[in-house]
Amino acid sequence: MKIFRYFMVLVLVVLLLAAAGCGGGKETGDPSGNENGSGAAEENGGEKGDANGGEVAPAEVKVSVTPPEGWEKGESSALIQYTKGPSSFMVVQDRIRQDVDGLEGYLEVAQEKLSETFSKVEFSSVENIKVDGHDSKKFFGTYEVAGMPFKLLTVYVYREGYIYNLQGCALAEDFDPLLPEFEAFISSFRFE
Repeated sequence: MKIFRYFMVLVLVVLLLAAAGCGGGKETGDPSGNENGSGAAEENGGEKGDANGGEVAPAEVKVSVTPPEGWEKGESSALIQYTKGPSSFMVVQDRIRQDVDGLEGYLEVAQEKLSETFSKVEFSSVENIKVDGHDSKKFFGTYEVAGMPFKLLTVYVYREGYIYNLQGCALAEDFDPLLPEFEAFISSFRFE
């Protein structure tokens, strides 16, 4: 049963990465980044269009978190990913499409996409917070994948036309004990 749980979480991480992309440029809005050994990540991929329709490479972005004890660095297309058993915390960068109105519009589009991707989706109310001094939106979600219930803590951090999606995800039965650790990840998030 444990191997099946790990497999389901791996599938879930891939789905969350796909569902997180609401940005422009590429159809999927997938970020691409290179991690270094310190938990900081460097964003080298993607392009941002200029006012004349040309393509301009985005500025180099580095972000970091301090993982709580027991979390292991993972490998994915996320800027940062850590795992603890079948649970995951990741940071994904996504560009806001031109037809989406800032952080509020992004939140609406992202929640719609999550609802289309997963079954039995429910979201909490949204809280306005600051993360590393930037306007952010925080909410919780529940949903099912292959009949297994999951919980998710999501914070969308807005900075210079990009959203940094900070996500803590676990099986529903494991989520509440891990919530302080997900909150610690979020509190430690920094732009470098």
